[in-house]
Amino acid sequence: MDKIGSGGFKDVYVGKYQITKKTRKRVAIADIRDQLSEMDIKELTLLRDLSHENIVRFIGVCIPPPESRTTPCMIVSELCANGDLYDYIRNTSPPRDDEIFRIMLETARGLEYLHLRSPAIIHRDVKSTNVLITRNKTAKINDFGLARVRHSKRGAIKSLVGTVNWQAVELWTPKPNYDEKVDVWSAAMTFWEVLQWHQHEKKYPFQDMNEHQIYQDVGQKGLRPPTVSIRRHYGLEIVELLNRMWDQNPKERPTHDAGLRRTGGPGCHEASTKPAGVLGTQCTPKPDRDPECFPLAAEQGPT
Repeated sequence: MDKIGSGGFKDVYVGKYQITKKTRKRVAIADIRDQLSEMDIKELTLLRDLSHENIVRFIGVCIPPPESRTTPCMIVSELCANGDLYDYIRNTSPPRDDEIFRIMLETARGLEYLHLRSPAIIHRDVKSTNVLITRNKTAKINDFGLARVRHSKRGAIKSLVGTVNWQAVELWTPKPNYDEKVDVWSAAMTFWEVLQWHQHEKKYPFQDMNEHQIYQDVGQKGLRPPTVSIRRHYGLEIVELLNRMWDQNPKERPTHDAGLRRTGGPGCHEASTKPAGVLGTQCTPKPDRDPECFPLAAEQGPT
């Protein structure tokens, strides 16, 4: 298998998934370095129920027998040929503005879908490396390693998680109590990255600061990423949108059902009668025609 990426607890490879005797599809296989607990496996089963064009499709998990301690667990999911958004921004020329806004909108649609689940799913680690781009350039949210169902009995919702550069300030307290608004903050930081695409130097939020500086300057002094170039290139409304999304007070951040003025940014061509929200749209979602997306049964295994 060809290795296509690695993270703190996994390596990711391209593999082939046997659908029938004659049919195989290319998939992403995450080789998990740590053994999964029974609770982890139960939480992974929640991903099988997720079906949205802007969510990376979970296919299944392969768990070795208890006596095979050297064999890793493997999570199988849809393959997105263009990799993650972080690298995509740095390895491709800046697209047209409408393409940039489409990526933002598709990311927002994916989050909206998670937040409208019952109970809501909070991702908790939204960032450019967790947004994948398909061959057809569709943006899809990935990596639910930190995602938790709201009101979970495990208490995992009160732990310090995520990557601090994208992380909402309310997560930095010893016993944080938070909701879906943490994803709105992180989405704003991710949108800021996307809106830097036209800059010669591609930066991520607070790139030149260490964690201590971020905790102090962002958490206590209200520092935010600079938006001068964004305002110059895209206009005031998109900056105002970011300012609402990364507001220090979670209650002031908009949600998918918040009626906001339509910006000159993340819109699209087909308007509906619904007002646009940060995690909602004025658009009719396009059908998922990505040839890399395939509905597969989780019981079958990769080959």
